[in-house]
Amino acid sequence: MIVTLDGERVNRTFAPDATLQGVLDQVRPDLRAGRLFVAVAIDGRECTQPQLEELLSKPVEADSQVDLESGDRVGLAVTALRCVSDELGEAGQRQEQVAGLLHAGQVAEAIRRVGEVVQTWQTARDVVVQCGGLIERDLTAEQFQGRSVDEWLLELIERLRELRDALDARDMVILGDLMQYEMPGLCSTWHDLLNSLADDIAEAAAGEV
Repeated sequence: MIVTLDGERVNRTFAPDATLQGVLDQVRPDLRAGRLFVAVAIDGRECTQPQLEELLSKPVEADSQVDLESGDRVGLAVTALRCVSDELGEAGQRQEQVAGLLHAGQVAEAIRRVGEVVQTWQTARDVVVQCGGLIERDLTAEQFQGRSVDEWLLELIERLRELRDALDARDMVILGDLMQYEMPGLCSTWHDLLNSLADDIAEAAAGEV
């Protein structure tokens, strides 16, 4: 079995019946400080997340080549936060468009787009928690505009609950008001909040070098 890490062959001996998880565990000590595996390919085919979960417990063929890529934890966290921040900037405009669709009576299309908006918000909520775990720092305790991120999260959850209730009740008036008056401003705030977190993380990492 041939195993590479970031393009260089790993100088280790792997058992013929080694599982992919076993390979990762053997190579993990070779990772530089602050890095983690970000991509796995077997015989030139990159493994998607669902495939990876299935393959971890299975033996790797003895004549296969496993190519591993690593990434910097801080860099990954900063990139993820900025990406979702950009998505929210665009989502703010889409939410105003949804309100217009509702006022025009195009309910089916409006509801479809509401679903897309809600997914973006769920991603924003998840990325704060996941990035905090990635860099081992509680981002929910960070301050933004005089409030903790946790407080901003609670407000976000409440707004999402209002959206869900309006959808369940098929109350297009309340849904339209939320999409036109409440959510765009919240999008703008979270766009700035996530960028602020990314800046803080990047600056803290630079200070440790």
